[in-house]
Amino acid sequence: MGAALVSMVCNLTIGKPKYVEVEAELKEVLAESERLRAELTTAIGDDVKAFDAVMGAYGLPKGETDDEKAARTAKIQAALKEATDVPLECARLCAEVVKLSKVVAHKGNLNVVSDAGVAVQSAYAGLMSGAQRARQRQVDQGPRLRRGAAGGARGAAFRGAERDQADLWRGQGQARLIDWIDRPISLIHQAFYESRD
Repeated sequence: MGAALVSMVCNLTIGKPKYVEVEAELKEVLAESERLRAELTTAIGDDVKAFDAVMGAYGLPKGETDDEKAARTAKIQAALKEATDVPLECARLCAEVVKLSKVVAHKGNLNVVSDAGVAVQSAYAGLMSGAQRARQRQVDQGPRLRRGAAGGARGAAFRGAERDQADLWRGQGQARLIDWIDRPISLIHQAFYESRD
């Protein structure tokens, strides 16, 4: 939804004489938001498939021999890794939507600037959802991936989106509108992620 709202703001800005100076940039933003919207739509199906694979792996017979048990465990771990990677990628894509929301908030049609605010909130919700799902699936895997590459990528995407959300519209004379968006994101991050490690 966030990417679609970014596209909407672009479409309601492009072609308007008042915004001719930013038209070329917003055409690029529109192309990028449409790419992200398509990728995020595809990611929904990918996430369902990945989760179904996890459930299927857990449904395998527990086995009687050590080899059978090890094979089942390996399939579960492989499925959990994939089921961690997919929502992590969703979170990364949502972080990109947050960045685009910032651009359209600064340069888009002022009549729909509140839609840029809804776009950032929607994208941020998607980012948090993906990060939380990835985190839970890392926990399900045990200590193997908790501090691995997936955690680092999640943290980088989160911090980048956090910065962009906090900076949204500041310095553009629209700071009052962003007040309802701002919240103590770093406290949420600390409470959810750092206290659970």
